[in-house]
Amino acid sequence: MRLTALAFLALLRPCAPSGADHILREGTLQPGAVAAPPRLVFVHIPRAAGGSSMNAAPSVLPKGTTLLGSAESAAWSRLTRERLGDGGRRVTMLRFPLSLALSQFLYCKFQLRRRKGRGRFPNRDPGRPRAPTGGLDEWAAHFPSDTSYGCYDPTNVQYRFVAGNGNARGAGGVAARMTIDKAVKFLDDEFYFVGLVELHAESLCALTHATTGRVPAHCGCGADAPARRATHGKIRKLQNVTAAGLAPAQRDALARITAKDLVLYARALLSFERRVADVRARTGVALVCDGKLDALWATTLEYACAGAAAHATRRVLHGSDRRCS
Repeated sequence: MRLTALAFLALLRPCAPSGADHILREGTLQPGAVAAPPRLVFVHIPRAAGGSSMNAAPSVLPKGTTLLGSAESAAWSRLTRERLGDGGRRVTMLRFPLSLALSQFLYCKFQLRRRKGRGRFPNRDPGRPRAPTGGLDEWAAHFPSDTSYGCYDPTNVQYRFVAGNGNARGAGGVAARMTIDKAVKFLDDEFYFVGLVELHAESLCALTHATTGRVPAHCGCGADAPARRATHGKIRKLQNVTAAGLAPAQRDALARITAKDLVLYARALLSFERRVADVRARTGVALVCDGKLDALWATTLEYACAGAAAHATRRVLHGSDRRCS
């Protein structure tokens, strides 16, 4: 790995979202029978294992393929398109939307806002003991909004990154004529690879197969090698604060502001399940252990098949074995 001139310039900008995005990473694996793209751009959605995924790139990509991040800008931003150039392809990781929204709240509360030390950010619930999730109710109820407390705007952020040209700190950047069906088509057609944070190690193994035609020895259910874990910045001390542990009303509030993200995540999960089945048919390797996908589907469909996401979710799952009850 080497630090490019872009990385050096990024360090000079006090508001640069992520220095890791400006490091040009080069694959180290022997090329396989698959013609891998010469250049990949990782569309980096904040708090969705972008740093972990980009850092892993040299060990999961073949020689002759490079990867740069999008500097936490969306798939159609000017920077992303410049970095794609001719022949480049987009890759990304999507995260279960309720988990992503909660992670963005916690990072804003405990890292970004504290470090910047300006403005008010919801940090506790009146009449309740202090807790890591204190202020979450007020924060979620604030959106959608034209302001985001000077931090991340969680409103359908993954939809905005797939279909727009903005960033994570404002709800703009998506054309008025954009629809969830068009965004799903973008996800299917404009991204070379889409992994899942909840299946991070398995996603990296699948990316290696996509770019080399081979499955590394450490991949597969029951493999002896330790799984590569996704990390999420500097709030590991809060890793036990999960969306599953929230009150039902809090989970519903996060689902309300991520309805389009839930549809995209359901589509990404369906596509990944099909990829896993294809890898198994070609190589005999089961990338994901039995039951793991079913558990993830159960959680996803509980929210993707309810509320504003329900009709679009049924459309993206049409013709598959997965469906809303």
